[in-house]
Amino acid sequence: MTLNEYIDSIKHKRICVIGIGVSNTPLIKKLLASGCDVTACDKRTAEQLGQEHTELSKLGAKFYLGEDYLEHLDFDIIFRTPGLMPFDGHLQKAVERGAELTSEMELFMKLCPCKIFAVTGSDGKTTTTTIISELLKAQGYTVHLGGNIGRPLLCDVDNMNETDVAVLELSSFQLHSMVCKPDVAVITNISPNHLDKHKDYQDYIDAKSSIFAYQDEHDRLVLDEFLRALFQGQVCHQGNRRTGAGGKAHGKYAQALGLCGWINNKRVLFGSRELMTGHNIEGLPTKTKENELTEGGREAIYLSVSGNLAAMFVVDIKGSKAVRYWLKELEKQEMCVLVRSHDAIITLYRIAKLYDISQEMVKILPSRMHEDFNAETAPVKHTNASMACAGRFPGFVQLLLGAKSIRSAACLGVILQTASACLGLVIALVYLSMQAYAELSATLFILYHLIWTGVTLLSVGTRRI
Repeated sequence: MTLNEYIDSIKHKRICVIGIGVSNTPLIKKLLASGCDVTACDKRTAEQLGQEHTELSKLGAKFYLGEDYLEHLDFDIIFRTPGLMPFDGHLQKAVERGAELTSEMELFMKLCPCKIFAVTGSDGKTTTTTIISELLKAQGYTVHLGGNIGRPLLCDVDNMNETDVAVLELSSFQLHSMVCKPDVAVITNISPNHLDKHKDYQDYIDAKSSIFAYQDEHDRLVLDEFLRALFQGQVCHQGNRRTGAGGKAHGKYAQALGLCGWINNKRVLFGSRELMTGHNIEGLPTKTKENELTEGGREAIYLSVSGNLAAMFVVDIKGSKAVRYWLKELEKQEMCVLVRSHDAIITLYRIAKLYDISQEMVKILPSRMHEDFNAETAPVKHTNASMACAGRFPGFVQLLLGAKSIRSAACLGVILQTASACLGLVIALVYLSMQAYAELSATLFILYHLIWTGVTLLSVGTRRI
């Protein structure tokens, strides 16, 4: 659908545009020029708007201005200004009455015929957006730069080609509750910002996550390590968006690095040195000093708050002798161990060194697979089982080794019994061919079976743990 086709489809509706600013003014003029019934709302007075009010009046615009500009939102379609949040009471009442709430940017992303690169974040949005646009220009693309920088793009959307590229800088105000599906979404970082406008910090995070909420497998999302942990489990397809739980404290695990979280709007990191350096935490001891403190196989764990080192813990890790013994038994049987852990210290190298086993026999389940693992191993109401485990690792390993031993013994018993039957058949055929029926006595049959029974019992018995 083109912009002109969209405008034709809404000409019969009452349209309200809130905010007579840089992005909305071209939209108001376009709608008025197309014969639409448009009312412009703004907190400023006609005198404060000056020339803008004069120009729009000549084009046929209606106005609600001043402090009460939101008191009469009885319209079919409302284009909100980014500075007015969707959860505003006046907007909520209008939506409840049946009004469609949208924005100039949301409509642009819906109608844009070319690929869209969208960038958001607490810091670095403008720089990142500019760099992306310049790189694409250098590759020969026709680039349309917009959003918070550049110029309003909606009124030019019908002049764009499929081979062009739109690069947008988007704020949390623009993204809040917006349905958008950029081909490439970039989030530079997230830290507490604009909390005077948002309900709370979680609302701010949710607004930022709108940039990828409707992406599918054909789109791309660019995040750093911390944001990958923060948004783990929230990257969904076809608009089935899941958001994190509200509250003042929440966090995610950075794979093999540690814990990333927020407590009372302060970023808290707890984990390895790599996690700290990856987030440019200040105050870390030198690597030499860390090595001195961790002599003898000890491990350093760091805690940072709001970008500064708060504490360093030196942990002495020792392995259980019982666990070591049974891991060795598993290794002899060529059985692997799957470790599910969020602990940054738990690595393949450390487990192998601690228990003197091969790294090949240990697998660590990534955090992103924990939900699937829990679903697959969830308790069931009814099941058949001939063995049970009390939960301790040695008992669990004995259970596994016992199950494998029983399986091996059963297979060996079946093989021996099959061999017994085949050999007995061959012997019987030989006697029949020699017409030595009298030699096949009951005593011979009993003796034959006793011998094979003894061989089977002896062979199976030697395979017990």
